[in-house]
Amino acid sequence: MVERFPGYDVLAKADSESWDAITRRIVAERIALTEREDILSDRQRLTLRAVVDRITPQPPGRPPINAAAILLERMAGADGEGFRHHRLPPLRAAWSRGLDALEAEARAHHGRAFDTLDGEAQDRLLRLAEAGEASDPAWGDMLPAIFFNWRLVPDVVAAYWSTPPPGAPWVSADRRTRAAMCGSTRIGATPGRAAKMSSGPAMSVEPRARHGRAPDVFVPGGWTPMREHRETDAVDFAIVGTGAGGGTLACRLAEAGSSVVAFDAGAYWRPLEDFASDERHQSKLFWNDDRIVEGANPLKLGTNNSGKAVGGSTVHYAMVALRFRPEWFKSRSLLGYGADWPIDWREMWSYYAEVEQALAIAGPVTYPWGPKRPRYPRRAHPLNAPAALLARGAEALGIGWSEAPIATLSSPRGKAHPCVYRGMCTIGCSTNAKQSVLNTWLPRALAAGAEIRDLAMVGRIETDARGTATGVHYHREGEWSFQKARNVVVAGYAIEMPRLLLNSASALFPDGLGNSSGLVGRNLMVQLNQAVWGQMEQEVRSYKAPPSLALTEHWNYEDRGKDYHGGWCYMSQGPLPIGWAQTLAGGRRMWGQPLVAEMNRANHSVGLKMVGEVMPSPDNRVTLADEVDVYGLPIPRITFSYGDNERAMLAHALPFMERALEAVGAREIWHEEEDTCHLNGTARMGDDPATSVVNADCRSWDIPNLWICDGSVFPTVGGANPSLTIQAIACRTADRIAAMGKRGEL
Repeated sequence: MVERFPGYDVLAKADSESWDAITRRIVAERIALTEREDILSDRQRLTLRAVVDRITPQPPGRPPINAAAILLERMAGADGEGFRHHRLPPLRAAWSRGLDALEAEARAHHGRAFDTLDGEAQDRLLRLAEAGEASDPAWGDMLPAIFFNWRLVPDVVAAYWSTPPPGAPWVSADRRTRAAMCGSTRIGATPGRAAKMSSGPAMSVEPRARHGRAPDVFVPGGWTPMREHRETDAVDFAIVGTGAGGGTLACRLAEAGSSVVAFDAGAYWRPLEDFASDERHQSKLFWNDDRIVEGANPLKLGTNNSGKAVGGSTVHYAMVALRFRPEWFKSRSLLGYGADWPIDWREMWSYYAEVEQALAIAGPVTYPWGPKRPRYPRRAHPLNAPAALLARGAEALGIGWSEAPIATLSSPRGKAHPCVYRGMCTIGCSTNAKQSVLNTWLPRALAAGAEIRDLAMVGRIETDARGTATGVHYHREGEWSFQKARNVVVAGYAIEMPRLLLNSASALFPDGLGNSSGLVGRNLMVQLNQAVWGQMEQEVRSYKAPPSLALTEHWNYEDRGKDYHGGWCYMSQGPLPIGWAQTLAGGRRMWGQPLVAEMNRANHSVGLKMVGEVMPSPDNRVTLADEVDVYGLPIPRITFSYGDNERAMLAHALPFMERALEAVGAREIWHEEEDTCHLNGTARMGDDPATSVVNADCRSWDIPNLWICDGSVFPTVGGANPSLTIQAIACRTADRIAAMGKRGEL
């Protein structure tokens, strides 16, 4: 696990068996890109090239990487990353205006074009923009610092490190640890307001789940039978979303005998043939459509918390499978903060066990925190170098640590092979070792008679004059259709869920569906995901193996010594090249030669990253923006700010993790202070219709046949990854629905 690989020319092995076919094709196409001339003007392209050369200087003696061509290709597709600062226009417009403004600054300060200036003069102008001190009228209402830090630098470094230069010293390419290289494709689309629904953009991928069959995710090119339902026949359940909530619920409802159609806006991938060892290409798994972000701490969404594929964000999650601390289910009563859950922890404990079995969780024989539990289904994975350093640091500080319980196989399971420690977990596992909803719950759902409609974006839930949900409008294969249903379940996660309910407003429900409390979209909770990084004398190669193989939940279960509410844990980390470059650029404000030099030391970097509890606040919310998407539907606007409690937690957590790194000999330690992860809240469950959106069974207080089943229903978020809890809630909801059905209460 911790063997060392020397740096060598990755591309020299492109024709060997070390590369799979899709990675070879993606990288070859990207290297062959030439600059498009139809996106920007000639003058803008000259400025772009000059900017790219200053942000990511090309190393001497190596063939250059045409990052400008990669950027232009991305602009041509108008592809975002799932969020956009409220002071920025869309991608292409932002770049166009920003390049014009830099050109205007050059002429105002030097009387010459930007690309004709020497490097020092160009850097001075870029620093003015970075500091927000550029002032030419060409900037308009776009703030220079926002453009520089939210658009220019992240986009350039992502383009540059999306292609491995010959001789790249920090990645290895063998069967087990392939080069992390990136590409970008975009599939699917977002639907629009029912009153103004347009045909939308053409799909670049056609639906696969149709004609009585769905993809067999275990066999390249394979198929499995799938029951299909007529749109005019009311199915028992129409489920919007196939992730941790919707996919799990679809399985359990179908197995209980209900007729189920589950919709997903994303594609139905076969990991063995569709997933490349390439960060950029695998962004096809993320929700890349624009969402406007604002507030004192605008959220950066997309890669780490939003999925757009059958299986949802579990297809690219980090697989950490933690149970909530029992007291968190009654945090208001027992711990004095947040809101109580209307569920007892003992009941959840049995559902946690069911999910752990379904996912074949690999974990330690004895877990050191919380009530005793059965041993995990599979043995724990061996520690890689960063996990071993976490363990040493925890022991030096006198706190407990553990192998992380994770949803990737440590021994064979059916057609799925055990993990081979490639390290590509967060961009989609191409070996099926990762146990996601895609390859666990959904094959069971299909076998039980559920239908899955991929590339099917639900735009509106229809209600009748009695206030009953009657079905869903969805866009698929270039047209809008309507599926009748006796019950509708929304499981689109904490942003698309409230967006759909708010956009489904009617005369009877003018404020959106299920919103009599006014809480739909409110109490959005992320989790703190800040980190501490340092340099080790020895090589670490953090990218090898799953990113979080060791953790400590000490501060989830220890309340003494805190001046804040809530808990947090921290884990070892394994960033890939683009992610690491953007971390350095954002967290240390690095660009130019300092960034290139730091990237060349990446194999010696080590980090500890927290997952910390954020308090529910009604001011952190999802609303509808004035801007509309291609279908005419308002896109989400997400408002988020830290409170005093989050700031106090960070003031404790970051120095503590720094001490843990110091204890193992790390040097040049620095704090990454801006990252967040996961999305919860916006439709909290509770016992009172005035203070919650759904009851303990995830059933709407306002519309009895409308259900919400995903992380949106969390009243509090805890200091642990939420996926296990979401799936446990889905299993409980399925059992509650079955019981209600037997009593005639549906």
